[in-house]
Amino acid sequence: MVFSITRFRSILLLTTYFWILLIEAFEEKSRSFFYSIVGYIIFSIILCYLHYFGLYLIALQGIAILLFFIIKRKNPISIILLYCIIIISYVPFLPIFFEHLHKTKMHIPQPTSMAFIYYLKFLFNQSYVLLSIVLILFFILLYLNLILFIKLRKDRTTRTLILSSDLFLLLWLVARLFC
Repeated sequence: MVFSITRFRSILLLTTYFWILLIEAFEEKSRSFFYSIVGYIIFSIILCYLHYFGLYLIALQGIAILLFFIIKRKNPISIILLYCIIIISYVPFLPIFFEHLHKTKMHIPQPTSMAFIYYLKFLFNQSYVLLSIVLILFFILLYLNLILFIKLRKDRTTRTLILSSDLFLLLWLVARLFC
């Protein structure tokens, strides 16, 4: 179990790395364009097959990069084709996906409405104080980043937004909650 989680996290980091390279390649038309596309496709396919959460993350990355293209007023055809390749490669796994989706008997009990709170408490060593501090910081940083992005959108490039330390802290907190 630990090995598969470690493998998932390492593939997730590689996928995110190639996703950032892909955004930079689209923005700057660099020579690493081909390598970033091939790397992103390969690691996205592996991530989708490795865990259902990987499929969800790839979908979120696709929506984000599509919004990036819409905001920058670029033609999104190349991104749509890129994600079509990933979707087509996932098609052989769809019967298993739907079989798992319709399973009625699970080895894990049905979660209650308090399950998420218990999970957050578990992540932060059963401490409501630490959990409260982390959640307050999380929402403050999220709010500040959104305000800065909205107000300074003309002055701030995509690269500085992606590489900002606040955003990395937010991503770490989100990854800590869901991985």
